[in-house]
Amino acid sequence: MQYCQNKKSSNDLNYQYYRFNDGYYIKNDPSDYNLSSLYDNSGKVLINRVNSIQRIIRNYFAASKNTQSNNVIDDSNTPKAIFDNKGNKLSDYIYYNINELENGTIAVCSNNQTYLIDGNLKEINGFKKLQGYWTLSVSGNLIKAVFNNNLRYFTKQGVLVFQSDATYSFANGAKLTCELYKLNGRLFI
Repeated sequence: MQYCQNKKSSNDLNYQYYRFNDGYYIKNDPSDYNLSSLYDNSGKVLINRVNSIQRIIRNYFAASKNTQSNNVIDDSNTPKAIFDNKGNKLSDYIYYNINELENGTIAVCSNNQTYLIDGNLKEINGFKKLQGYWTLSVSGNLIKAVFNNNLRYFTKQGVLVFQSDATYSFANGAKLTCELYKLNGRLFI
């Protein structure tokens, strides 16, 4: 993705845009830099005035809902929907973290759970849903999951092969063990 900036003269509105190799581009709204729109290579608006847009895989984008906030810096707590490359909304605004792992497999977080979906946006059976908002990535032949300093490795079939020890020892002999609890729909450590 290529970053560009456009300002022809001091009277013109300044805007920034990010161009993808295949012609799609994201342009910031010059009247509100917290809002962006996705355009195709002909200049047609596909996704209009949202807080953020990210490409997931070749034909899919994720966009966070316009919250009407002028202070949005990090939208990791803003729900996102998935759109196709024609601008059609394919999901509700339910995903808080979306990233492609490999070969069209997408890691998503929704409803306080992290799980995998395929390139058709269908949940992948066999990989158990994880409680909480985990960050998933591929590490060799394994899926690495990280959540608040907790580390786990799974096979691509969802079998847990490693879990970090969440016990901390203190000089006076006391030990602190971190455990995950779900209370009223929220996950706590």
